Amino acid sequence: MAYGSLDTPSSYNESAPSHGLCNCCCCISLSLLLLIMLAIGIALLFILVLKPEKPEFNLESVSIQNFKVEKEFQGPSLAVFLSMNIALIFSAKNPNKVAIYYSPTQFDCVYKEAILGVAKVPSFHQAAHSNSALTAVLIVEHVNVLQSASLDLLNDATFNDRVALTIKGPVEARVKVLGVSTPKVEVNVDCRLVVRPQERQIASRDCSVGQVTLSD
Repeated sequence: MAYGSLDTPSSYNESAPSHGLCNCCCCISLSLLLLIMLAIGIALLFILVLKPEKPEFNLESVSIQNFKVEKEFQGPSLAVFLSMNIALIFSAKNPNKVAIYYSPTQFDCVYKEAILGVAKVPSFHQAAHSNSALTAVLIVEHVNVLQSASLDLLNDATFNDRVALTIKGPVEARVKVLGVSTPKVEVNVDCRLVVRPQERQIASRDCSVGQVTLSD
């Protein structure tokens, strides 16, 4: 009597690789979950132990290199052109035990809701328990002022020798511990200046820092 060979079911052979792939995916998912939990744990430890405080950012001084308002007749209409060069010196204080990383930002120079120019501040790194000074230069070269504000600007600069400007913009910062970034801290800086164009001086200055907000 001849006995046939015993065949292995094909379904068994096909299921073996799929089980191995499933186990591999589970291991990867578990590893990622552990890494995420570790990162969260480090961030919580940082908050509990180091007790981070918000950075302080303020406008310390303003110097006017140039401020000129000119009028030109273009056909029947009157155009008002502004040229100015203003240096803004900001102070940044880091009260924390770790370094702070500031994102690049910009401050708008506004006159009666018309944006006259922009002062850019580059990104920078600030060491723990330190004070830093940043200089941003606002340069406007012969820019045609919006018609709605041009006559007011001309009168304020020529007859009143008082031009009220607003310098405002956001400041964003965050800290990193072992490569883990904390939520981003953002404050809004709002400075109101009164410029005397004929004397190239600042008549008054009032700055405030808005409420701190957190974001990812």
